[in-house]
Amino acid sequence: MSLLRHSLAAHTDALIKVADRQVSRLRGRASKQAIADRSALPALNVLLTGMRKAIKDEKHTKAERFDAIAGLVHRYDTGERQPI
Repeated sequence: MSLLRHSLAAHTDALIKVADRQVSRLRGRASKQAIADRSALPALNVLLTGMRKAIKDEKHTKAERFDAIAGLVHRYDTGERQPI
């Protein structure tokens, strides 16, 4: 009976260690993703501001405004995330 308890305790300890390592890995990945998401917000704000300006620009035709918006999206997709 003592051997069974010792064996069960050893397996339980091993299981707890495996679960702890997995939780640590998940926490690390979530932390990295949160940092990446936060760094993407300024670029997204630049994109949205540019899109709002293009939409409100009544000096240009609808086609020109659409082209301006498409250009902003293209710049965002290619990594050019600075204001125009």
